[in-house]
Order: sequence, then C-alpha cells, then structure tokens
Amino acid sequence: MNRTLALIALGGLAASASAQAVDLGNITLWGTEYNVRRASFNEQIQYPEPAFGGFDFEFTATEACHFLGNNRLLLATDSGDDFGSAKNQIVEVEILENTDGLFDGLSFVELLVAEDAGIPGFNNGVNCDPAGLTINTGADGFGAGAMVNVSGAEQVWAWDLAGGSTLLDGPLSILFANTDSEDIEYIPAVDQFFTISQDSPFSIIRFDDNFSVIDAHGDIPVGADGILNGVGDPKGIFNIPDGPNAPADLRGLGGTAVVVFDDTGPGLEAYLYDGTPVAGESLADATGQSILDFTAACASVDPFNLQLESGAFDPATGRIFLVNQGDVNICGFVYVLQPVDAGCNAADLAEPFGTLDLADITAFVVAFTSQDPSADIDGNGLFDLADITGFVTAFTGGCP
Repeated sequence: MNRTLALIALGGLAASASAQAVDLGNITLWGTEYNVRRASFNEQIQYPEPAFGGFDFEFTATEACHFLGNNRLLLATDSGDDFGSAKNQIVEVEILENTDGLFDGLSFVELLVAEDAGIPGFNNGVNCDPAGLTINTGADGFGAGAMVNVSGAEQVWAWDLAGGSTLLDGPLSILFANTDSEDIEYIPAVDQFFTISQDSPFSIIRFDDNFSVIDAHGDIPVGADGILNGVGDPKGIFNIPDGPNAPADLRGLGGTAVVVFDDTGPGLEAYLYDGTPVAGESLADATGQSILDFTAACASVDPFNLQLESGAFDPATGRIFLVNQGDVNICGFVYVLQPVDAGCNAADLAEPFGTLDLADITAFVVAFTSQDPSADIDGNGLFDLADITGFVTAFTGGCP
C-alpha cells in the first residue's frame, strides 16, 4: 500500500472542529429501551499522520472496535478497502459525555498500532489488516493481556496495549478454520476466542485461548444461514456478559455473543456461549431502510447504507456501541445506545436510579464478591482494586 498526494490532500482537509453527538430518539431491543445518539468519527478523530507527518490525518473508515472500559474505545482500520482510509492502524479514543452523562462524541487519545508494508522501514513493515479487534484478558494463551486482531488474510496478531506498534505474538494463521473472518472477540467466561465468518455458510467459529479450533465452519450458523432474524452479511461480534445491565431479555442466560449484520439486512443476533441461538433484532424497517438514522449526505449516496462493521458493550452502564464502516469523509458513525433507565454513572447500580445511596454500595459489594460483571467498573474482565477505586470515584462524584 502506497500513500498518494490525493491521500495527503484528503488528510489536509480533515475537519478541525468536533461536532457534538446527535440525539436520534429511542428504540427497544431485547426488552430494553435505549436512547440512541450518533457521532461522526470522520469529523472528530484526527491525529498526526504517522508515516510522513506534516498534517493531521482524518480517521476515514473503520473495520473493528472494542470497549476498553473507563470511557475508552479502540477503533481499527483494515488494509484499505476504502479509498483514503488509514491502513492497518488501531487508535484509542475517549468517549465524551455531556453534563447529563450522555454520549456526546469522541476524542483521539493515542495511536497504538500503525503498520505499512508498503513503506520500507516503517515500524514492523507488516500489513496486520485488523478486520476485527479484541483484548485477551486471560492470564495465558495467545496474546495474554494484549490486543489481538484478526486479519482479512485469516491471521491473528497480538500487540502491546501500551502502544508503539510493539508486536508481542503472531502472526498465527487460522486459515481453513475460518476462511473469511470479519471480527474476533475474546470471551473471558469461557476463555475462548469467537470469530465471525462471512464465508458461506455464515457462522460463528470458536477457538480456545491458543487458537485450537473448537467448531468446524458452519457448526454455528448465523443470519441467513441460521434460524434467527438477520439476513445481512455478518460483520462483527461482541460479548454481553450476564448481569443487571444486560438487555432485559438476555439476563440470566450466562452471557451472550452478539453478531452484527451489515446493510443488506442490518440487525443483531444473540447466541449463548455454546452456540445456541437466543434472539434476533432487526435494525431496518419493512422496506429495508435503517432505523438508525444517518446524515443527509450519507443517505444521498445510498438510503440503505448502514454498513455496520462492529459492536461493543459496556457492562458497567449497559451501553451498546455500533460502528458504521464509513467512507471518504461521510458515513463514519458511532452509534451509542444507552438504556433509558440506566444509572447516572458506573456507581448507580440500584434503584432509585439517578440517586447514589447505600443501596448502590450494597449492590456493588454483592456484585464484586460474586464477580458479577456490573462490578467490573473498568470493563477489563478482572475484579481488582481498580474496580473499587472506580466505584468510589464515581460514587463520590455524584449524579449530575
């Protein structure tokens, strides 16, 4: 991949100001009502171009996301199926909130991985092609404690979370086990990696923590090849651990893996960790048009262009993140679905919501001692001092 003068010009035209999130109203998924807010990562994420320098680069298109905890989100691009997109890059962004505690946009924090085999001597000189992204929060296995991405070439790579494009593990091929991987998610509850394959039959393929395959291709069919509602191409997969902030209809199931479908039939499907299908939710109306509204500029290109690529979940607040792929300067959207009855912050765990009191302290202690996901305040899959500190900080900060 070679960067061009056209790409440099595009980067130079990156927006200098961040737009606030847009309130799109409410929808109901899996028995829970969510307020939906949208922000453009095209407009809001700029950072110094890492290869040549001299201008700020606009984050143009994304293939993967992962929730880090503490209002941090990872976004990644692939090797470049959209003109002008950053190639093989993983960035950390901050989730901004308004005075009401609602999602209000994104802010660039750090460039963690930047690779380009087309530029001699640039970092490791590889095309890691992060089509999917996760964190192995386990103590061992492939990339333990690190970022793990799956590439469009069915390889997995592990990178140091501290940044600097430090390659810790890989590449390891999972070709033939998964011949068209679009995303990856590590599930702490079962110590497994889940991938989603767009190769027919559409399916979830699970691996142990060292990437020994558990399922053959097609063992867990999804979407049009499965028995639920989704008819689009499967593009993303994310984990919703069991707990009080999971969608109402998914609580008490032990946790679910949720598959994200793209514009040919946008929707979500939930599966138990053993692959048993649970329930699906369409994100389109009867005509196939997205019910997650987007901008007029994007609609002018294609009124059905909700190219969802990935999703994530915040167990401390119940927020669901859905990310649209984006294109050159348009359609690069992050949708944040926030439960309408959710607490005012991570410490507001018990009714009455909007008030921090003894009931919230009791709920946290019970959840922490039982290792319930609602006590995993930083969302990293561990129950430690950081969660206690996070709870105390949120509790003493009070509700808006």
